[in-house]
Amino acid sequence: MKALAILSIGINLALAGYVAMQFRESPEPVRQQAASGQDNNTKSSFIARRPTGPRVETLVLSNVVASDFSWRKVESDDYRPYIANLRAISCPEETIRDIIIADVDKLYARKLTPLRKPPAEFKFWTTGESFSRYDQSPEYYKAQSEFGIEKSKVLKELLGADYQKEMAKEYGWGETKDPLEHLPQETRDKVAELNQKFALQRSEIHRKAKGHIDSATQDELRALPRKLHDDLAAVLSPADLFDFEVRTSDLARNMKYNELQAFDATEEEFRAIFKTKQDAELLTPEQGQPNKASLDERKEVDAELKQSLGEDRYKEYQRAQDGDYQNLLRLAESRGMERTAVDQIYQLKDEAQKAASEVRRNTELSAEQRSAALAAIKAETEKTVTEALGERNFKTYKRYAYWLRNLNPAPRPP
Repeated sequence: MKALAILSIGINLALAGYVAMQFRESPEPVRQQAASGQDNNTKSSFIARRPTGPRVETLVLSNVVASDFSWRKVESDDYRPYIANLRAISCPEETIRDIIIADVDKLYARKLTPLRKPPAEFKFWTTGESFSRYDQSPEYYKAQSEFGIEKSKVLKELLGADYQKEMAKEYGWGETKDPLEHLPQETRDKVAELNQKFALQRSEIHRKAKGHIDSATQDELRALPRKLHDDLAAVLSPADLFDFEVRTSDLARNMKYNELQAFDATEEEFRAIFKTKQDAELLTPEQGQPNKASLDERKEVDAELKQSLGEDRYKEYQRAQDGDYQNLLRLAESRGMERTAVDQIYQLKDEAQKAASEVRRNTELSAEQRSAALAAIKAETEKTVTEALGERNFKTYKRYAYWLRNLNPAPRPP
């Protein structure tokens, strides 16, 4: 904000000098002078300030007397005339946008100031403070939520609905396809408002929990996405709702960045898996564990996914859900190993676990014989894994390969 304020002051001074040159001969209003088309610009040598783009002549503002001009002729208590006056003096659109955004931010910050309580005195010797000394009242957070939604509406009305896209292009953030761009702007604004309310409600739940997520908090967090889904269903058609949620929901983001990291899904596969997971979530009761009816329905949904993906891809998908497989894959990628080694070790894991289970179920073996057999299985498995990974990589992998330890766990102390 400080950098933006400094930039705004610099822009204001430059604009004041420029308008003063326009007013040297005649003290006409800004709008009339800009419309007259007069140009008293003095050219100077070109100094590049942008990496690309057309050559821009700079203005020499020395020896310019600005006594005939005041910034009050541009400023206004209403944002619309203020923007019109800035355009009348040929202020660039991106500069107008930066000025207005900074001004609106300050306006709503001042509105929040009366509700903000000062932070408690910082005591460097006191433990357990964390960030609690910055906590505000419920009225403050409620106003902050309402002002955030109101501020978004004001900026859209003043700068246009696509001003954020233009900012993304200018700053190189890239443009994300809007799945609802074919819908009326009113509908898109309503969806954005619902999403913003959802995010604020979730933040409020976490703030109240203060890091202690008990069962009641889990129920609250579990109920929020369902409420958002129902609210969005009242605004969007089923097809638009699914297309929006498969791109933007928490479930979709968790699949993309966590659960499916070890599964190179196609778009069709991603959509099919998302539908399965979403249906399963909606079938699970909001409180408590799934009941028998919901479990049976989830089995049917899972069977549909298996049919959609095919036998082989479904097995790969199940394997990708295994945390041990994900850890092993990350290790292989970081050390430049082939993925075939990962698949080989994962298959070995399955075989070793089955062999250990058979030994444990064999009632004819004594405790000593059972322990010796399990130790042999573990030793042979570790040897094979070491050959596949190498000594150094195996030492790293062994730290979090709990399945290896569980082949022959150490006896518990009495």
